[in-house]
Amino acid sequence: MYFKYFLSNEVIAMNLVKSLTNSLFICLAFAITPAQAKPIKLVTTDGVILHGQYTTPRKLTEKHPAVILIHQGGSDHSEWNFMLPSLLSKNYVVLAYDVRGHGKSDKVANMGQLFNDPTLAPKGLAAAIKYVKKKKHVDGTRIAVVGASIGGNLAAVAIANMGVKTAVCISGKTSAVFNLAGKKELALQSVYYISSNENRGKRAAWAQELHKLTKEPRKITIIKSSDGHGVEIFKDEPNVEYQILQWLDETL
Repeated sequence: MYFKYFLSNEVIAMNLVKSLTNSLFICLAFAITPAQAKPIKLVTTDGVILHGQYTTPRKLTEKHPAVILIHQGGSDHSEWNFMLPSLLSKNYVVLAYDVRGHGKSDKVANMGQLFNDPTLAPKGLAAAIKYVKKKKHVDGTRIAVVGASIGGNLAAVAIANMGVKTAVCISGKTSAVFNLAGKKELALQSVYYISSNENRGKRAAWAQELHKLTKEPRKITIIKSSDGHGVEIFKDEPNVEYQILQWLDETL
């Protein structure tokens, strides 16, 4: 009888601990839930409609720096959801959007052309920058672009052509950056390049090429233990997220 009573109490205690633990996780999740996360539409100068999400910290002060997130090819803006809590904790406002031809954004006739044509994808980024600059609570002089693959190439283009303050280029490609910028020479400065050893080291070589073309401040990280592309690198080396946040702290 006593044994049964003891087991019963032990089960109750364990369930109570489990319940409290779950409640704690729920509270923590609620604590990092954005105060404002709303779907948005961007319209480019050539009439293309892009869909995305604009997110702000819980407490808006007079002026916040902004981070624009651009996904890799074949994905959409939700690719960056994992990084939202840490960006919001730094009091950044965040805009993530679907590149044309992706997600809910308007489709394109030639997907292959999208990755190199300066008259296509860069217009979406320009619309995103224009959107955040119009917000009263955004400091238009403190805008960062973080992207992977085509998003990384566009991040470099944002530095070369669009006057943003800093950028993070993940799994970039030298020729694509030049093509998307529409220039033979690039004025690159304040870019953090991240790459794996994907494609037998070709991605790493491109990152090194772009890094050499970039003026200080600049940074490069090659994850030699990874062959991942774009955000896949985060799974192989979780510390990459911290390195990006540190870069933004220092340059934005």
